[in-house]
Amino acid sequence: MGLSEHEQKILDEIERHLAEDDPRFMQRAQRVSSARFGSRRLVGAAVGLVVGLVLLLGLTFHIAFGLAGFAVMFASVVVGATALRQRLAEAAARSEKSDRSSS
Repeated sequence: MGLSEHEQKILDEIERHLAEDDPRFMQRAQRVSSARFGSRRLVGAAVGLVVGLVLLLGLTFHIAFGLAGFAVMFASVVVGATALRQRLAEAAARSEKSDRSSS
């Protein structure tokens, strides 16, 4: 169930005030949220690979199972690779930022 327009405006206002009052907290909260989302995508990709493998092994029963398994595995690899690439880019950006601030 989504938020009403009024509730969304209130939430946006609270976020804006919090960002003004404590920007470091907001940055940390956004990093944690992003990391959790990325982890979920990686776990989902791993589960998708297993499901795809099971379907692919079903090729002995019917060719449609094999094709579906291949499609699921391919999609899982794409999602996993994208999530991993995003995580590595964020880690590199954090590392670069910490190197600049320590200099």
